Amino acid sequence: MNSHSPSAVMDRIRPDGKRIHVVFDMTFPRRLRTGTTVYANELVAALRERSTCQVTCVAEPVPIRHGGFWRLWNGIRNLLWTQVVLPLKLLWLRADVLHAPSFFAPVVCPCPVVLSVHDVLYLTHPQYSRNNLFSLYARLFIRRSIRRADMICTVSKASKAEIQSAYGVPSERIRVTYPGVSSRFQPQSEATIAAVREKYGLSKPFFLFVGMWVRRKNIPRLIEAFRIYLQAEKEDRELVLVGPQDGGETGIEALLADLDLTKRVRSLAYVPDEDMPSIYAAADVLAMPSLGEGFGLPIVEAMASGTPVIASNVSCLPEVAGDAALFFNPNEPADIAHAMKLATHPETRRYLKESGLKRAQLFTWENTARETEKLYADALK
Repeated sequence: MNSHSPSAVMDRIRPDGKRIHVVFDMTFPRRLRTGTTVYANELVAALRERSTCQVTCVAEPVPIRHGGFWRLWNGIRNLLWTQVVLPLKLLWLRADVLHAPSFFAPVVCPCPVVLSVHDVLYLTHPQYSRNNLFSLYARLFIRRSIRRADMICTVSKASKAEIQSAYGVPSERIRVTYPGVSSRFQPQSEATIAAVREKYGLSKPFFLFVGMWVRRKNIPRLIEAFRIYLQAEKEDRELVLVGPQDGGETGIEALLADLDLTKRVRSLAYVPDEDMPSIYAAADVLAMPSLGEGFGLPIVEAMASGTPVIASNVSCLPEVAGDAALFFNPNEPADIAHAMKLATHPETRRYLKESGLKRAQLFTWENTARETEKLYADALK
């Protein structure tokens, strides 16, 4: 065995021969339907399959309630779980490491903490936060979690730079561990694509957007760009929006009515995971107009599915997509529309598809698990 491998390092730390026991706090990932959820679920699966660690998942057992008074009560419950119940549970489980995959960790913890901080958009883009209560909660407790963490992992170099700038964390305490893309995302057969088209009524060519309806996703400008595209190209094409609509972005229906696009822009809301590879494969182009991201998982999922990608030229998106996407200024609908036009050209589509498939191969959950296992070893040291 290579003396520098993660397993060898951990054998020196645990001479009794026992596997490192890592406990994941899955409370927040199980409540969300976002990239954080995908990250946590896929990483746990990869570690269980490929690493030497023993992995246990825990979560607050009480179901979440939404709206009104419950929003405040949920915050209190989250605080009690993270700061009181979870440390006691870690003692009972005899955890060697706590991995908190979604920002929050106990300030007083009986074992080393590895904290995943996907982004600090609540600081860099506070105007796009879902609500003021979340912003306050984040400012108070994420800072404490970051200061407490023994090691921090994030999902892009752009996010690492922002974490360092915002919190003054030494570079050696932050590691970039790029997320992977599930093997489910790959080019699909014509029969599979036809089936998903029939299921969702996708009879026309379409541009695709994937993400929660939050303001930083920039959906209104994407819709305006789509109108510009239609006016110039005169094509019978649709824009399809996939993702939860409860993220705080409002006024989209009114915008569609004002632009006379109600019949050309469709929302599928939440689509089951098993259908997403075929949805990507059926799309002509994935558009990612975000004003800020930690990683931008839909980009890699689309590339792995053989779907051309156009994306914002800001945040981490050029870092993730490399030379396998077309980029635009997300603040300029006309620039987005121009990228839409270029991406539908046959030669450009061919290039984007081939380069995207190659680019997606760089992002595997096996690599993520390997790098995360090194983090556990360093946290224990």
